[in-house]
Amino acid sequence: MIPTELWLIYALVFGAVLLGFQGIYWVLFKERREKQAINRRLALTAELANPKEVLEILRKERGVDLAPIPALQSFKELVVQSGVRWTGVKLLLVAAVPTMLFFLLFRLATGSSFLAIALAGLLAAASIYLFLHDHPRREPLVNCRSESMSDRKRPARA
Repeated sequence: MIPTELWLIYALVFGAVLLGFQGIYWVLFKERREKQAINRRLALTAELANPKEVLEILRKERGVDLAPIPALQSFKELVVQSGVRWTGVKLLLVAAVPTMLFFLLFRLATGSSFLAIALAGLLAAASIYLFLHDHPRREPLVNCRSESMSDRKRPARA
């Protein structure tokens, strides 16, 4: 084996182990998070009589608070609909890290800092949008009670 190709094998093994751990994490913890979210919805529904208030509270808990910036209202709706929970710090990291990585990649490829910044910003914004757009959508908050009722076992008829 050529020593220069050894890094490729190490990278593939690292990727396989990383994907294995991520798969185990999803299997063990994803269902638990979903059950906690349903229990939270049911608890709020029991506490508050007005379904609109429940909906507003759950939307505030789920999304990023971009209310002071009216131009980002459609982005806020996309975040809420995708079901991801991003705080302001997470949103900053999600925007900054891909931008820096794309900048380094394009800076090395093109040699131009201006072109690298422009392309990195565009690709980072596009990747965030595509992630949010393709992320599994949540069920509407209004229908959460009917889903939990259908999950219960019905008594056997004689």
